Amino acid sequence: MGFPFALGEALCRSITLWNRSPDRAYRLLAELTAAGVHAEWQGSPDPWGFDCIVNCTSVGMEGTGTETASACDFARARPEALAVDIVYKPEATAFLNAARNAGLRTLGGLPMLIYQGALAFELWTGVRAPVDVMFEAARQRLREQSR
Repeated sequence: MGFPFALGEALCRSITLWNRSPDRAYRLLAELTAAGVHAEWQGSPDPWGFDCIVNCTSVGMEGTGTETASACDFARARPEALAVDIVYKPEATAFLNAARNAGLRTLGGLPMLIYQGALAFELWTGVRAPVDVMFEAARQRLREQSR
């Protein structure tokens, strides 16, 4: 299940999509609508009026050539909005840094990665996942790779 579907299951009232590829956005819009999620297309990544702004793209991910880019300009974002980036490498992306500089709360992609892994670990082993150990191991590996 993708992130937009998880938002729909969490009873998000409305999801607005923007994608660098309109065709992909329209396909996702159709899938969300078919699943009963209220979703609409937006022609540009303007964050005005949203409670949560999520980057579900590879923009900002290490190794993509977009490391210094942000998928959004937060100048018009509501001060109480939450900015979420699913990218976890680097842990502090340009998107998250721009959101922090605009005074927004942020959530990076590493927790999503860790908790998905923890859930898989628990489903396969029946043992509670050592989430703290997983976070430390992931951060250690990211530090090693960034040298």
